[in-house]
Amino acid sequence: MLYVLNPYKGLCLSSEKCPKMDLIYSDGLDQFDWLLALPEVEITTTSAELAVELPKKKGKEARKERKELRKLRKASQLAAVLHAKSSRDGNILSPPSDEEFNPYVAKKRIKDLHLQIIRSAKGEGDTKLFKCGLVDIYKLDVLYLLPEEWLNDNNISFMYEMIVTHFLKEHDFGFHIQLLFPAITQLILHFPIEEDLQSILPMKDLAKLRVIFLPFNFIDENDYADLENANNGDHWALCVLSMVEKKLFVYDSMAMEGEDDALLHKLAQRLQKTLFKPNEKITIVKMKCDQQQNFDDCGVFLIMFSCFLIAQLVSGEPTDLSVAHVKFNPLLARLKIMEIVYKLSQENNGQLEN
Repeated sequence: MLYVLNPYKGLCLSSEKCPKMDLIYSDGLDQFDWLLALPEVEITTTSAELAVELPKKKGKEARKERKELRKLRKASQLAAVLHAKSSRDGNILSPPSDEEFNPYVAKKRIKDLHLQIIRSAKGEGDTKLFKCGLVDIYKLDVLYLLPEEWLNDNNISFMYEMIVTHFLKEHDFGFHIQLLFPAITQLILHFPIEEDLQSILPMKDLAKLRVIFLPFNFIDENDYADLENANNGDHWALCVLSMVEKKLFVYDSMAMEGEDDALLHKLAQRLQKTLFKPNEKITIVKMKCDQQQNFDDCGVFLIMFSCFLIAQLVSGEPTDLSVAHVKFNPLLARLKIMEIVYKLSQENNGQLEN
């Protein structure tokens, strides 16, 4: 079935046939106009941060390192050129064009922005940088945005809060879509007394929604100890619950044949018991999606999947909630998230100084 945004009824099911979709490239965040959400803060790249010292090693190891440093220098130069071009064109975030994308440039810019953020804020890792709605962002959270780091639940909560605040709240039927923070999903899944969920979570309000986004963290029951531990678990995946179809769509960027789905079934059973009538069953549907090429990007893929699907749902065009035709760029997504954090942190610094 297709989902379409009816101007009078909101999100509804449609019997239309799904058109064939051509392959597209996206980082997820490019589906939203961030000019509406972000302050006008210049993203700077200083010459000191771009400078790279030559190694003092000798032999084969030195030649290899010099080659890598030459690539970084070239990437730094290209980053400056692209940044100047982006500023002239009025782009607030890095360009999404696959042709213009250079991984060395992206990694260099991410690290530069990270340095600028942590240098501009005094204090240790638990120092708060700024507040976004219900989410506080700390210096330590920014570390997880670097390449080869695993996103924590606060990174995901922050991006969900940004989407809700700037792109769903003002939409006529944005209230039909609910984005749950990872901690709420963990409560639903792991709270020891299932019957008490009704008293601690707004389950009756959730039952009135059309679509619910649930960041899902695969946590072994034997390892699970603390609901407040932000970064335990092995892997992030996105679950999208369709209240109208009674289906739990699963987008897993590291899907494996024959994997143990016990936790997914437990989540479906708990959602089924608390949100639906006793005779109504939730069907788990595993969706085809782009697969990550490393062990670090599962949280980034969750955010990219979420952004793309939410944008499709509110676009007014029919969608079957498929992302099988989308090739995602997690490194560019990391860069854009880091740029968002940079702009908001610099805005907060300016307010503190004033």
